[in-house]
Amino acid sequence: MPYVAVKGGERAIQNAEALLKAKRRGDGSVPMVTSKKGESSPS
Repeated sequence: MPYVAVKGGERAIQNAEALLKAKRRGDGSVPMVTSKKGESSPS
């Protein structure tokens, strides 16, 4: 993790990462798409 010279900066980065993860996930009521066993997922 990069150095942040601001009080509370590390926590702010963690919160921002969690927010982005939730936004990328989209609607939580829709099940996640998973690959079948043996199939490779796109990189």
